[in-house]
Amino acid sequence: MLVDPRQNKSEALTILYEADATSGYATAFNIESYRTLTMEQFKEEVVPTLKSSEAEGKFSYYVLRDLSQNRYITLYPDGAVEYKVSNVNEIPTDKLIEFIQRERDDEDRYLTAQIINSPFPVYSYVEKGNIWQITVKTPETRFRYKHPQLLGSDDPPYIYMPPLLFTVKYSGQVYKGSSVFVLKEDSVDPARIVKARLPFPNIFADGSICMGNTHVLVAPEKELSKAQLLLQSWDLWLNGEHNNDLLNNAVYPRNLNEVYESIYGEESPWARQLRTLIEVLKVQGKWEELEWSII
Repeated sequence: MLVDPRQNKSEALTILYEADATSGYATAFNIESYRTLTMEQFKEEVVPTLKSSEAEGKFSYYVLRDLSQNRYITLYPDGAVEYKVSNVNEIPTDKLIEFIQRERDDEDRYLTAQIINSPFPVYSYVEKGNIWQITVKTPETRFRYKHPQLLGSDDPPYIYMPPLLFTVKYSGQVYKGSSVFVLKEDSVDPARIVKARLPFPNIFADGSICMGNTHVLVAPEKELSKAQLLLQSWDLWLNGEHNNDLLNNAVYPRNLNEVYESIYGEESPWARQLRTLIEVLKVQGKWEELEWSII
């Protein structure tokens, strides 16, 4: 959302970013009003008024676009937010960025810097001087879990990482740290979001990630965007080789063995709970049955 805090305006220009940062489209509109709904209200008041469209199809991040009544609706597990909008226009993302950079003078450059183009929903963003930190909500993600010490390196298994709150901190282009928590319960109200410990052996008790000697490589002739730095940090942690350095710090779900038995019909033969957790996470959606350790 692009809002100039120095001006008293009742309307805010919002950019709904779609696709990738080079070939996607952005939708700009003015928000006239908004309200928070319970799921019951959403079903009773909004669903009956939705109409089919020739442009129907899969949508991302639970956003409903109902231009027949000039509104956007964001869905959460326990509610929805309805935005009444006007002056809807679509523009290629690269053209939008060019336009903003051309129109803003040097005094207003800080607003241009707020365009993150994150493919993940942004939970929080702070910036002070050259230091900036962003936390995003990542969806359930399937990837190869590379842990040569525990699993060998011949054929890393595919597992499903549960939804996470992933945080990165940078000083300009220099990586300063990252942290991660399980997003156990999402909510329309940020105060009701529940996060839990992710018991992986490269994560400290406070959620910070041990990256070892790995780091994001930045080409000296090209400055990366915040979204690119975020995604490189995410990929580096998720798809890098994991180890046992912080294995003793892990707090595993209380019912880990019970969920394993419900899947495989027998007690876990693994002495290490990490191996049991990996076997459970091989099955899509089983993370929802685990009783993660709440923060």
